[in-house]
Amino acid sequence: MPCIQALEPEEKTAVSAYFDQDETSIIINTIQIKSELDQVVISDPSGRIIIKHYFYANAGEDIIRIKFDNFSSGLYFVTIANDKHKITKK
Repeated sequence: MPCIQALEPEEKTAVSAYFDQDETSIIINTIQIKSELDQVVISDPSGRIIIKHYFYANAGEDIIRIKFDNFSSGLYFVTIANDKHKITKK
């Protein structure tokens, strides 16, 4: 489920989130022009936060793997945010 956020050219960011082949982890791939502190939040439809993870995204491509094998099947939202932008995917 790729997503490209329309941003100013100096802040352009691309984000994709998907399950690995075994569906035990969520893989988040970011491409950023500058390094910054980002946050990943995985929540259920009621808004309950399942996982909150902070990471320092380097300039260029970064891949973050979050284990997700201990959760029941269902709908979850993945939100990636920093102090300027927020992207949510289900």
